[in-house]
Amino acid sequence: MLKKWMFTFVLLLVLPLSVVAQDIPERPTTAGFVFDYQNVIDDAVEAEINEIAKRLQEEGKMELMIVTVPTIGELEPYEYGMKFFREWGIGDAEKDNGMLIYITTDMGEGNNVVRISTGYGMEGSYPDSETQRLIQTYMKESLKSGDYTSAFANVVEAIRVKEDIDYTWENDGAVIEEMSENTEESEETLFEKITGIFFTIIGILFFLIMAGVALLIAYVVLEGIFRRLQGLFYWIFEAIFRKDIRSKGYIKYLENKKQEQKKNKARKASGLYYDNHYDSSNSSDSYSYGSGDSGGGGSDDRF
Repeated sequence: MLKKWMFTFVLLLVLPLSVVAQDIPERPTTAGFVFDYQNVIDDAVEAEINEIAKRLQEEGKMELMIVTVPTIGELEPYEYGMKFFREWGIGDAEKDNGMLIYITTDMGEGNNVVRISTGYGMEGSYPDSETQRLIQTYMKESLKSGDYTSAFANVVEAIRVKEDIDYTWENDGAVIEEMSENTEESEETLFEKITGIFFTIIGILFFLIMAGVALLIAYVVLEGIFRRLQGLFYWIFEAIFRKDIRSKGYIKYLENKKQEQKKNKARKASGLYYDNHYDSSNSSDSYSYGSGDSGGGGSDDRF
């Protein structure tokens, strides 16, 4: 009787953990790159996505996996993606060039997950900003409307264009072709916008710097001219009227300035002059920063 109660107690402890730790599907034994467990991708388009993924692998670009599942349970999207990478071994062992794109279908509107996970070797070409762009530009709207086929076809086409893989779609040709053209145009437009903004900022900074330099030069020149005219006026007035009209304060200021200049010369000559200049290369307060590994990356969103 005691053993029965102990077994029941242990079962109650383990059962919640098994619910929270959502299992992923077992590693497939059949060849392929698309595993539509929820049967939401059109079969003909699925076959073409498989073909593109095959060519990506054959040309050493990446190992792309497409998966649809009902839910990720209580796991975070990145944790669920990591489980796939570990248990399926996605990507070449040496290149670590795996990419996983998965979605959930049964977590409810606004809670379903789309995630793109990448291996270490993909972070150069597909940093988090790029994987987020792929989701937002090519998948999000189609997923929200329930068009899973277009979502996967569009993102795979964007990857095909980026990786320069030769392939012509047979199914949904007009949609894919239009998307492909928009992909190239959007990339060009984005580059043009960034370039335009960059040169605009550079132009503004250059104008401000030149305006500042011009104002400084004008100030120095005008101040010198004013001082000379002022001195000339004082000299003429004193020569005519035999009287120095300069204020006592101004005269004292000139005398103090001359004395300070003499003191500075004397200090420099004796080596006691203090130059208040900070040299960062000789400072003991400078910092050196290290860098670390972030591991595989990726991005996700809800729909």
